[in-house]
Amino acid sequence: DIENSGEASTGADGRFELAVAPGTWMVVVSHEGHADLRRSVEIRAGGTTEEEFPHTAGGAIFGRVLDAAGRPVVHATVRALDADSEYLSLALTDNDGRYEIRNLPPGTCRAEWEPGGDGLQWTLRSPLVEVADGASVEVNFRVGVGARLRGVARRGGGPVGGVDVSVIGEAATCRTSTGDRGEFDIVGLPPGRYEVRIEHTTFPVDVPAEGVAREFDLPTGRIVGRVVDAETGAPPGTAFVIAYRVGVPPGEQPVESPWHCGTGPSGEFRLDGVDDGEYYVRGSARDHGTRVLGPLVVREGRTIECGDVQL
Repeated sequence: DIENSGEASTGADGRFELAVAPGTWMVVVSHEGHADLRRSVEIRAGGTTEEEFPHTAGGAIFGRVLDAAGRPVVHATVRALDADSEYLSLALTDNDGRYEIRNLPPGTCRAEWEPGGDGLQWTLRSPLVEVADGASVEVNFRVGVGARLRGVARRGGGPVGGVDVSVIGEAATCRTSTGDRGEFDIVGLPPGRYEVRIEHTTFPVDVPAEGVAREFDLPTGRIVGRVVDAETGAPPGTAFVIAYRVGVPPGEQPVESPWHCGTGPSGEFRLDGVDDGEYYVRGSARDHGTRVLGPLVVREGRTIECGDVQL
């Protein structure tokens, strides 16, 4: 926030002064050849707060990035993150696939790289490493080397094509989509526990070193209805419909939901793949406001007719 920030340079004695309003401020000290230092400082009204900021050279993460064939990946961006996955710094690989991220603050961090290609969106993350002041830690990456996860998404016994698939784990995240037969195939996952998210449903999956193949049965609940003008009974143009679980008070309705759609020419809508549970259904349209119906009870394999949502 530019309106709530200040900047100063140190003098020959390393001292600086900033005039700021009372409150809690994040002070960031940066200097070439040194690790950035961040510290939260409480500033009280009517006085001067004095703090010392010990500034060290920090540590480094270095390594090499290779593709599946063992060739160097040139100009790859490798990021350093702290233990809370907050960004610290980055570096680009050279013509030999080598990189070095310098001036990292001492502590726990990891490296991260996002390779592309083959219709997959990858994020590879190293294990957490300890970076000491003046020391370097080696972290290498190689894409496409690891376990294989093959899957088929089904709903009601039939394949579900063209839906998004996210495979999320501690060491890697991969995003893809299913083919016409509901299939997806990911090679190069570090073995471990993953969450496989297909549409809005999450499946825990253990991926061993030898790989695994799974079928994923998606929910088959459905909510159908129409959005109409309360006075005329005609559709109010294009309307937007979402369903969200009971437990959220109607006055605190979410802006987004996994189950949402627009209406058709006659105001009709259909929400597919709804999990078992109780839901509110909210319809809205420009110049017509919103209306909430429910709760509705959705069960596997059943279609729930909620009637007209009158705006």
